[in-house]
Amino acid sequence: MARPPAGPSPDETVAVPPVAAPHPDEPYMAASAPDQPMAASPPPMAGPPPGAPPVGPPPMAAPPPYVPQPPQQKSNWWKILIAIGAVVAVLCCAGAVGLGIWGYNKVKDVAGPAQDAANAYLDDVQAGNYGAAYNLLCASAKRQITQQQFAQAQSMLPKITKHEITGFNVNSVNGKSSATVNVRLERELVGETNQTIQLVKEDGDWKVCQVGV
Repeated sequence: MARPPAGPSPDETVAVPPVAAPHPDEPYMAASAPDQPMAASPPPMAGPPPGAPPVGPPPMAAPPPYVPQPPQQKSNWWKILIAIGAVVAVLCCAGAVGLGIWGYNKVKDVAGPAQDAANAYLDDVQAGNYGAAYNLLCASAKRQITQQQFAQAQSMLPKITKHEITGFNVNSVNGKSSATVNVRLERELVGETNQTIQLVKEDGDWKVCQVGV
């Protein structure tokens, strides 16, 4: 059996061949690796097959053509409401006028006879017909004074030369009617004075219940 060649012993010196240093003017070239094959370039990307739809966002649709809108019909409700309001206002005014006329006639029907009684009394006193004026007194007034006393009292007062009714008020309480008539008198030596005549309704007739007029 052959023996392998023996290597150098520790005591032997192995000669190493010197490595030549690069020349200063020559560029340093690193040891290149053994030649390797270059990587192949990737194959080109395949396009869409024929007849396939285009890839990407769909194209924007064209805006619809402008169609002018017909003019909007104006509502006539406000005209109708105004007309209704005018009719209601006219009816209300007519009702108020009618009510006022009715009320005036009603008051006139009640106060008219009271004013007539006051005028008749003053006419008799102004004319000196004291007996007729006494008969227009109410029952309570006749209990306070006799016809003779009444005639004497009226003859002592300054004579009435003119009289005028300036206002009236009629009341009804518990079925008893009364009235107040305001009069303007002109008397001899005195001139113009304002007085009030009280009346009550007795047996359907208005009577004067004030002696001092």
